[in-house]
Amino acid sequence: MALAFNQDCLLPDQLPFPIKKDEDYIHEASMPSCYPHQHCGCLMSNNTLIDFTIMTRHMRRYIRYIRQDTLPDVYDELTRDTVAWWDSVQDKNIHLANCYYSMRLVLVFYLLQYEQSYLVTFDLLLDSLDVTLRLLQGLQELKLRGCDQSTYHHMFFAIHQTLKCILTHIRSDRSFHCLETFAKQQFQMNLCVLEGTNAFVDDIYQMRSIGANIVSDMHQLGFMDHEDQNRQTQYVFRLKAV
Repeated sequence: MALAFNQDCLLPDQLPFPIKKDEDYIHEASMPSCYPHQHCGCLMSNNTLIDFTIMTRHMRRYIRYIRQDTLPDVYDELTRDTVAWWDSVQDKNIHLANCYYSMRLVLVFYLLQYEQSYLVTFDLLLDSLDVTLRLLQGLQELKLRGCDQSTYHHMFFAIHQTLKCILTHIRSDRSFHCLETFAKQQFQMNLCVLEGTNAFVDDIYQMRSIGANIVSDMHQLGFMDHEDQNRQTQYVFRLKAV
C-alpha cells in the first residue's frame, strides 16, 4: 500500500537494534503436511517478519526513484537486487510471497503506464505476465489452505487492470502478439479465482460489482461471450463443491 500510494514505509532503512534470523528454525518447506484447520503456512514465524522488514527496504528504494521520476532508468538494476534477495529467502511464507508479488505488480503497472517515452520490451511483458500468474497462484493457494483472504480482496481488480495494460502493449506491436494467449488465460483465471472467494459469494467489499466490471471488460476485449460466461460459472461451482 505504501508503494501504491507513494508514501514512506513505517520502518527506517537501518533499525536501531540488530535483527538476526533463527538458524535452527525449520522452514515451511520441510514441515510435514497438515490439515487446513491447522493453518499450515498461514501463520508467520519471526524469520518471516524479518523478511518483511528486508522487503520494505527494497520498497523504499523504488519509492525514492518514483518520487524523482527516474524509476525507468534504474528499474532493471533495482529489480535484479530484489529478485536476488527473494531467491535467497528459504521460508517463502504464503503471505510474504503474495506481498512480494503485489509489490512487483505495482511496479510493472507503473512502468506500463509511464507517460514519458519508455521502451516496453518483450522481456518486460513476459516478466509482467509471470508476476501476475504467480500472484494468482498465491491467491488460489490461500483458499486451498483455508487462510484468511480478506487482506487481498482488492488484488483481483489490480491484477485485471495490469493485464489490460499488458494487453494494450501486446496488441500494439506484432512482435508481442504471441503473448496474447497467455494474457487471455490469466484474465480468465483471475475471474475464476475471484468468483471462488468467500468475499464474492457473500458480496463483501462490493466484490460482485468488481466481478461484473471485469466480465464487462472481458466482453469488450473479445475474451468472453455469453456461452463462455455460462461455462465459467459452472466451473467455479464445481471448484467450490470439491
